[in-house]
Order: sequence, then structure tokens, then C-alpha cells
Amino acid sequence: MFYKRWGDPTTEEGRQLLHDRSPLSKVEAIKKPLLIGHGVNDPRVKQAESDQIVNAMAKEGIPVHARSKFKWRPPVRNRPHHASAVNGAAYSRC
Repeated sequence: MFYKRWGDPTTEEGRQLLHDRSPLSKVEAIKKPLLIGHGVNDPRVKQAESDQIVNAMAKEGIPVHARSKFKWRPPVRNRPHHASAVNGAAYSRC
């Protein structure tokens, strides 16, 4: 099911689908300040993945205006105090 939905990395078509859906393939389109919030204990999205977007932006000369690492993991929407922390990180950089 995963491969049908997101792309099979063992096929050329699947790799293209994954590439096309990746934010890394659209870095040059970032025009507004971007807040990158990452839960360092997130079991699904590793720290290296958020590092990739930060590094890609730097390579394109796009400033990273804000980056926050949080000790907890998603889902933020289910925990109001986590959402407050994310919002606070965003507003503190405005």
C-alpha cells in the first residue's frame, strides 16, 4: 500500500514520483520566510531530513529565518501546549 500511494523506490517511475513530491525538489520556489520545526524524538522523520531542507536552502542562497527543535514528537495538533510552543517560535521571529 505504501508504494502505491507514495512511490516504489525500486522503480524509475516510483523514484520520479518520490522526487516530484519531495520539498527538496522545490527549494528554489521558497520565497517567504520558512519556519522549520522538528521534533527531535519523532520516530518517523529523522533529524537528518530536516537538515536536508536547511542545507538545500543554504545551497540556493535562501536564508533560513527560523529553525526550532523540540524535544517532543508530533502530532502537535493534539497537544495545545506543543502548538503554543510552535506558534511562539514563529511569532518570536517576526
